[in-house]
Amino acid sequence: MSNKEKALHQLETIDHQLEALISFLENENSQHFTYVEQATDWSCLQILKHLEMAETLSINYLKYKLKEGKSFPKAGLKQVYASWIMKKAYKSKKKFVAPESQGLVPAKEGLDYDEIIISYRNHRAKQKQFLTGLEEKYYGYAMYKHPFFGRLTLSQMLTFYEGHVERHEKQIRRTLESAKRTV
Repeated sequence: MSNKEKALHQLETIDHQLEALISFLENENSQHFTYVEQATDWSCLQILKHLEMAETLSINYLKYKLKEGKSFPKAGLKQVYASWIMKKAYKSKKKFVAPESQGLVPAKEGLDYDEIIISYRNHRAKQKQFLTGLEEKYYGYAMYKHPFFGRLTLSQMLTFYEGHVERHEKQIRRTLESAKRTV
């Protein structure tokens, strides 16, 4: 299987993951989607918006760099190590804070579940079109720049998405359970 085929298979996997999360949420009380346990916590809507924003900004970054005609470093051991660290980090209980300077912290007010889901699904469709249209050679480069883990391949970017959604899905479930106990 080529690097591109592997990445496109991963894309299918994360699309199923997102749809499973949406199915779960559609069976929940939407009045709980804005609940926060503490003032510093995020609501379910903020978490969903954060996930969508992170993926959208990632693809926009790649499109920008390609348009600029920038060259990318070949993927190597550094990316293997960074990916390994990333996977370990997602399994840990350590809390990571989204970098505010990169536009990854969503507003607390004015979020609408249906709008977020429509936007997220539209982004995923555009992302699939973008990744499908890329030449195979790009799948061997460290094109994606993660704020914590550095340069990663496109496949590793999708692995990041998968771990990111998985981690935040747990957060969403905890938040909803807390809302049910409180409200």
